[in-house]
Amino acid sequence: MVVRFLYLMFLSAIAYGTEVVSARISRHSSLVELGTVIDTRYQKDFAVCFEGIDLDALEDAGELGIWGCPVRFILKTSDGYYSLTMNNTPGVFNLYPVKRLFFGVYVLPEEDEILGKCLYMPELYDKLKAEGVYILSESELSEIAKLPADERRAILQDYAQHHYKEPQKTAG
Repeated sequence: MVVRFLYLMFLSAIAYGTEVVSARISRHSSLVELGTVIDTRYQKDFAVCFEGIDLDALEDAGELGIWGCPVRFILKTSDGYYSLTMNNTPGVFNLYPVKRLFFGVYVLPEEDEILGKCLYMPELYDKLKAEGVYILSESELSEIAKLPADERRAILQDYAQHHYKEPQKTAG
């Protein structure tokens, strides 16, 4: 029975590739320069937005968009962990495999041959925004950049503290 179960699990891994099990907003870790940790202020798991997405099958889209003030996620998958950065340009993401260290810190592997991918996925971008992920648009970033330094700093600090807002419920 156990052998049969393991065989089925093996076949499902081949058939479905690398599926997202959980997707949580992260923040920079003070413990490790490149590390990120799950941001415990946000309890929401965005895995439902990733249903049907096979990370292995996604192709690199090259250099796209601007970076500005992105939102980062830690993805737990059937194959390990990934860091996904949601760009301020709609639909643009960067994906890197990461390894989990102590205290839930995730860092890029030391192997030089492991490279990330730039992805263009407007449908995922729209799903995440509909689920309450808050990200500044390019035009908003441009307007903020025109403000005096103190105002700009205050707005960006507040933004860094609030990457998730409950979506508005529509009557219907």
